[in-house]
Amino acid sequence: MKGMSIEGIADVLEVQSASVKRWLARADEQCDKVNEV
Repeated sequence: MKGMSIEGIADVLEVQSASVKRWLARADEQCDKVNEV
């Protein structure tokens, strides 16, 4: 899915774009926690 828009990813996964944005925000938070360690 590299290079795809959030809307494109949502279409492929058959979810709303808000869900994809929420998943990305969670992944960002988790990456920050890992980088702190």
